[in-house]
Parts: sequence; structure tokens; C-alpha cells
Amino acid sequence: MRNLSKENLEDILVGCSYLGSGGGGALAGGLKRIYDDLNAGLMFRLKPIDEFGDDERALRAMGIGSTAPPTPAEEARFANLPRIQGSAAEAAVRLLERHWDTKLSAVTPGELGPANTSTVLSVSAHLGLPLLDIDMVGRSAPELTQSTLAMAGIPLLPLAAATQFGDELMLEKVMDISRVEDILRALSVASRGVNAAGSLTGAVLRRPGVVNRGSITHVESIGNAFRTAAQSKNDPIAAVMAAGSGFRIFEGIVSDFSWKNEGGFLVGDVTMAGTGPDQNSKFRIWYKNESIIAWKNDQPAILPPDLIITVRRDTGEAMPNPHYEKGDAVVVISFPAPPTARTPAGIERWSPKHFGFDIPYVPIEQLVRQ
Repeated sequence: MRNLSKENLEDILVGCSYLGSGGGGALAGGLKRIYDDLNAGLMFRLKPIDEFGDDERALRAMGIGSTAPPTPAEEARFANLPRIQGSAAEAAVRLLERHWDTKLSAVTPGELGPANTSTVLSVSAHLGLPLLDIDMVGRSAPELTQSTLAMAGIPLLPLAAATQFGDELMLEKVMDISRVEDILRALSVASRGVNAAGSLTGAVLRRPGVVNRGSITHVESIGNAFRTAAQSKNDPIAAVMAAGSGFRIFEGIVSDFSWKNEGGFLVGDVTMAGTGPDQNSKFRIWYKNESIIAWKNDQPAILPPDLIITVRRDTGEAMPNPHYEKGDAVVVISFPAPPTARTPAGIERWSPKHFGFDIPYVPIEQLVRQ
């Protein structure tokens, strides 16, 4: 187990901004949350899963909701509701502890995204517990059932859920696993986001295929590669691609984009006109919170679950959906999906067909060769 410095934490969240694939929340907000905790004297620790006992129980925390900016109508709808003190994530944890009288020994993130991961880091620091060096997606995901737990047949319930308005829900039973996503998504629509908390034992977490091991260290290495390249005035995009075993797919200028809130998700697309080596080409990305599928000249270029990452051409910083401006100079890169997402169970939940596109999944490595 090791203590995490401010620099370590920054590297983790910057790395998460790439594996967020356009989703996972805003990096700036995530960094502020961590800086506030550091200024309050809180400590952050990272623990390998192999040091976690079979009978120990880890808190699993996650946020559910659209990443779309609130509209004026939405602001007005929620303006007069009371807010709780503290975070909804902490409220969900307290509800879980009241429901399940058990001692928690560590915290684990549900996915890798700058906002979600920072929330889980903050919860771990406030509870005085280490963060386990694992996660349950290997990237950011739009749906709860795209976690490794669902793929491995591990029950997602019971879950405690809480909102910023003081609403609390204990979800103990559903007739189909898809109902977990449907119910919590509906609550997120009604409350502009919801935080959920569950727990798992070390014996379950160490089963093959249940989690992605070493994922926090992995995102830290990507963030470190970006920071080191930027400080030494080397190419940060090349450094990030090397750290993530990625591919440079397209270079261009943002020509148009659109988005809307739909069923608790940010849904939209962004189109780009090619520049440099991609002059006279066009590129389009469709997103559902995260960037999901991309086409170059109307041919599939990146397919889920492989990651689509749009970065600023001048700085190499990852760009979140839908925060584009026409004329933005960008580069699109791709990382291969984690192995857990490429299993038959993973493809069932992640393939283009799952998102309504009648396209067979082809790994990014093969698409690049083609």
C-alpha cells in the first residue's frame, strides 16, 4: 500500500480523462474535489487487490446520470429544492452502512472517469480507507450493466442510492439485471444525477474476470506520460498513445456538433473535416455520454467497446463531450478495450448492435490494418 501525493492524484485523474472517452465527468471538477480534500488534511492511499483479505469487504461507489450541461429549464426545475450538506456519494454510503451492519475495509471505483473516480477517491479519504487498485469497467461506460460484475454474473444488489436533494433508496431486488440500470437511470433523470453504493468481499473481487486489476496504476501512468511530455515540451499525444497502447486515427477541425438529454443520457454527435494527413476526409463520432462509435468517410473507424478519445491538437488534452466549438483543432486517438470487455459477455453488452447499429464488432487493431 502506498500514499498518494498531489502529483499522483493529478496523474490519476488526467489519465482518467483519456479513459473517460469523452464521458466520466469533468476533469476540472474532479481536480477541485481532490484539492479541497488535500487542503482539509485528508490522506489518500492505494492498495493492491492481492493485499486485500478474502473476508474483508470493499465499498463499491458509482455515479449515474447524463453528462449534458443543464438547460435553463432544468436549472429552474431544481432551483427551489433543498440540498443536502456533504455529497450524495457519502449519503449513499451512510445508507448502505445502516442497511448492512458490516465493516468496510477499502473502497473501489465502478469505472474510470475524472469525476466518478475523483468522487470515489474523495469517499475513500473521508472514510479513512484505502482505494483498491482495480475497477469494474476499464474505462467509462454509459450503462451500469456494462460492468465486469454483470459480465461475470455477480449480483449488483443490494445497492444504496442517494441524490443531492436528500432522496434515499435501498434497491434490494429486481426481476432482471437490466432493471437496475432502468430504475437508477429514472432516479437520475428525476434528480439530475444519483450516486449508488454497494459492497463486495475480497474473495469475490479476486475471482478471474470480475475486476480489472491494476487499473488505477494504469491511468496514473497515462497521466504521468502526459505531464512528463508537456513539461519537457515533447509531443503529449504521442506520449499518451504509447502509455495506453493506442492508435492515431484522425486529425481535423470540428465542423459541427449537436447534443440533447435523452432518457438520462447525453446523446449527440460531432463531425470533423480532415486536415494534414487526413485532408479531404471527414469524420463523425456518435456519443451516449461516452464517445461510442466513429466513422471515417462513412466507413466504421472505431467500434465499441474500443475507446474513442478526442484531444486538442495543440495541447494533447482530452476533450469531454459535448464541450466543442466549431473550428477546434483536434486529433482522434483510440485505445483497445480492456480484455474483460472483449469477452463474449462483454461484446453482448458493448457491441455496436447493443447501441442500435447493425455493424459487427471489429477490434481497432484490425480496423487500423485495414
